[in-house]
Amino acid sequence: MLEILFPLAGTKADDVATDHALRVARLLDAKVHLVRVLESRRSDDRPTDPVDWQIKKGEAENLLSRVAEQLTRAGVESEQVLLEGDPTEHLVNYAKQQGADLVLLTGGPRHGALGVSGGELLWRSSLTTLLVRPQQEQDETPQTTYSRVLVALDGSKRAECVLPWVQMLCAANEGQGVQIVLAHVVVEPELPRLTPPSEEDRGLARRLVERNREEAAAYLEGARARLGLQAETRLLQGRKASTVLQDMVEAEEMDLVVLSAHGYGGESRWPFGDVATSFIERGRKPLLLVQDMPKGRAAPAGVTTENWGG
Repeated sequence: MLEILFPLAGTKADDVATDHALRVARLLDAKVHLVRVLESRRSDDRPTDPVDWQIKKGEAENLLSRVAEQLTRAGVESEQVLLEGDPTEHLVNYAKQQGADLVLLTGGPRHGALGVSGGELLWRSSLTTLLVRPQQEQDETPQTTYSRVLVALDGSKRAECVLPWVQMLCAANEGQGVQIVLAHVVVEPELPRLTPPSEEDRGLARRLVERNREEAAAYLEGARARLGLQAETRLLQGRKASTVLQDMVEAEEMDLVVLSAHGYGGESRWPFGDVATSFIERGRKPLLLVQDMPKGRAAPAGVTTENWGG
């Protein structure tokens, strides 16, 4: 059975995230670990008021019980955990101890507005993560299925680590009209900047694009065969892969984006590659980030999008 770590923040965003937790847990036949961490330190270093602390503790226990009851009614197994201390440290350690397969976080498209503890858990856990967008709280009729799924592939083997997750999600959705789109972006080569490009330069760029398009078309067909599910393909082209993919997500109204944490050019010393980072910071749809690094490998403390320049 897969293990899902679902940190509760104690905000309205929990309601949206709970809907996703229910959906994913049922699709994957997974157990959900509901964890609420009460931060014990104060910014002004003054002692915590014991009465105030007991009130917060009671609220946290009620939240855990309420969400657990929702999961139980939906037939999803769960475990409730209330911890006290540093949220990120507790959650990273808990994920490791429990062998979590997936972390569910809430994060908006605004820089730095990511999940628990300013998003540090996202950058440090090195685990596959479902990032839910809080603006969906405004939806009058929340979606109940991932009916349109974009799977971005860059031609690398490591990017194809997403395929087993797509297979698991869609196998349980069989017969419910799930539309999978495998997309690849052919990036246009950069022409000389310091001098006007010559006709020879432009011709070389065109030939490179044509060659890459031919190879990419064959690659997408091979990826579809390896996926083993009915899927459409999109061969896209542009100056920047992340921008082209973001535009496609909006234009085709995708419900879920699936990306590998790193692609062809991603460096394993950083938690995410450029395309993944772009979607984390600016995407507006639920994002499944499949971690290609070995399970249990965590980034150093303090690694976030702000201090590594993503």
